Amino acid sequence: MVRFCRSVLIPVGLAGIVCCGVISVHAQRQLAGSRLGEPIASAAVSPDGRYVAVDTGRSVQKEDGSWDSTDSIQVLEPASSRVVAKVDLPGAALLKNAPLASTDGFLSYCDDGQYLVVYDLIGSLYVLGTNSYRIESRIGLGNLREHDNQGIVLGITMTCSARGNLIAVSAYGGRFGWGLVRLFDLTSSRQVAELRQDSSSGAEFSEISLSPSGSKLAILLGDPKRKRIKGPNVEIHETASLKLVGRFSTGDAPRGLIFAGESEIVTVQEQPAGWSPPKQVLRLWDVASGKEEKRFSDAHFDVDGPISSSAVGKNILGSVTKYHECKLCNGLEGRIDVREQRFAVWDRDTGSQVFRSDPFGPIIEPLGARCVLSQNGNVVMVYWPDSEILPKLFPIR
Repeated sequence: MVRFCRSVLIPVGLAGIVCCGVISVHAQRQLAGSRLGEPIASAAVSPDGRYVAVDTGRSVQKEDGSWDSTDSIQVLEPASSRVVAKVDLPGAALLKNAPLASTDGFLSYCDDGQYLVVYDLIGSLYVLGTNSYRIESRIGLGNLREHDNQGIVLGITMTCSARGNLIAVSAYGGRFGWGLVRLFDLTSSRQVAELRQDSSSGAEFSEISLSPSGSKLAILLGDPKRKRIKGPNVEIHETASLKLVGRFSTGDAPRGLIFAGESEIVTVQEQPAGWSPPKQVLRLWDVASGKEEKRFSDAHFDVDGPISSSAVGKNILGSVTKYHECKLCNGLEGRIDVREQRFAVWDRDTGSQVFRSDPFGPIIEPLGARCVLSQNGNVVMVYWPDSEILPKLFPIR
C-alpha cells in the first residue's frame, strides 16, 4: 500500500533551507535529534541527492510467542521537511516464527533512479517505480537466512546497476556452498543468469559489484579462514551469461570492492608489503589488465569501508574513522572503540582528495555510521543502521 503524505518531519522554524535540496547545517543538527519511530534496516539517497529513502521495521513478540512485524519504506525530502511517500511491504506481516533481522537490509536506487529496490528481510525483493512509488514487481528469493542441515548462511550481498536494469544477489555458506550469484531483470523480474562457485576452489564469493551499465559483474573471492588467497582473488564476468572474462590478484585480503565506472574497480585494503608505515587505503585497478593504477589515502587516518562511487566513477567515497584500542576492556579481552567519524571523497582521475568532512555524530556501537555517495557525486548520505536516527545529507563542494 502506498500513502502519499505531507507530514512535517521537523519544526517549522527549521525552514532555513539552502539550494540544491540540501538542508542547512542548523537544520542538520536539529534533524540529528529527531527520530523515525522505528529502527532503520537500510537507507538510500536518490541519484540527484534530493531524496532519502529509508527501510524501517519493527517486530513485537506476542503472548503466544509469535511475532507481529511491520516493514515500510519512507521517502523523505529533507529540503522541504516532508515525507513524499510511504509504502507498506506485505511480507513482514507473514512473519510469525522470528523477528526481522534488520542488519541484513538492502535498499537502492537503480537504473538512473527509475526504480527503488528493497529487500524485505523475509525473502522478497520489491521493485518500486519512482514516479508513483508503487510496487511494480516482486522477485522471490526465499528465506536467505533460513538455517537447515547444510549449515548457516554466512554472507549475503545485493547490488544493482546504476544505469542498467539488472540486480545481482549473492550468498555463501549453508545451502549456497562456496557461493551462488543470481542475476535478475528489474523490468520483468525474470532471472537471467546464475553462477555457482566450484566447491574445489577453496574460495568463497564474499563481495560482488555491478558496473554502472550492468554489462560486467566483479566478484571478490575470500578465504573461509579470512586469510590471503593464493592466486587471483578478483573475477570479472560479463552479465549476459556470467561467463568469466578476466581475473587478477590484488595481493592482499580486501574488505570490499566496487566498480568506479565501466573499466575500473576500487578495493579497500592495506598497502602492499614494503610500504611504511602500514596503512589501509583505497586502490584503483584496471579491469582489463588487472594492474593497479592509483591509491587513495588520507594523511591522518586509515581509509575504511563500506565504499561507494558516483555512477560514472569520477568521485569515490571512503570512511576515515579514528579508533581507540582499550586492551583492558571487555573482561581483559580488549576492545576497539570508535573515537571519531569522518568521510572523504577522492577524484578517480587525479587521485586527489577533493572533500574531507568534519567529524560527525553520534557515535553508536557496534554498527556505527554508514556513508553513501549519491550517483551524481554531489551529496553524501550518512545513516545509522538499527537506529531511529534520521539520515543526514552533506553537500560535496
